[in-house]
Amino acid sequence: MTTSRAFIAALIALTVAISTLTGCTDAAPALDAHAVAPVTAPTRDAADGGDAPALPVPAPAVVADPVVPAAPAAAPAVVAATSAPATPTSTLTVVEAVAGSGLDRGARTLTGVDEVFFAGKDTVWAFASIANPGATETVEMVWKQGDTTRWSTSLEVGKSKGWRTWSRRTLHKRDVGAWTVEIVDAEGQVLGSIPFEVRELPIDLEARVDARIRPQASR
Repeated sequence: MTTSRAFIAALIALTVAISTLTGCTDAAPALDAHAVAPVTAPTRDAADGGDAPALPVPAPAVVADPVVPAAPAAAPAVVAATSAPATPTSTLTVVEAVAGSGLDRGARTLTGVDEVFFAGKDTVWAFASIANPGATETVEMVWKQGDTTRWSTSLEVGKSKGWRTWSRRTLHKRDVGAWTVEIVDAEGQVLGSIPFEVRELPIDLEARVDARIRPQASR
């Protein structure tokens, strides 16, 4: 009898438990086997010693280089014009300037006008006619062999439309070469020039000259 009661009490308890379980199962919401609940990472406060959630880092602002205005073009330098010193103008003018082998003193004219003379035979005369509208002035005749001045002489030029004056030089063998006689005023300005050439005396001509100047032997 006691065993029957115990059995009945256990059966009743089992029935109640089954009823309870059945009720809980009906109340629970049905879950979709394929549904996945979103997982939310727990948030930790930095004050609790945890790492603060990483915040998106903003991209650095791009700052454009400042636009520097172009410097205005420099104005061209103004160079003051400088004029060359004026060359003094002579009042003298060379009308004629030639070389010759002789001079007619009475007529005051040159003879044997030429540009080639022979050393050891000729005397060269440098002849010039110079116009001078004013008072008497001085000019210089400068004899140059090449670029070397060999001799010079000063000559007066009076008032005239063609004052004639001259100088001369006897030629020697050392004088072979190109010559120029410059006519220079008192200020150093070259008014004119007379070019000529001195050559060696040909052998046959030299023999004739020697025969002419040597004294004849007495018989």
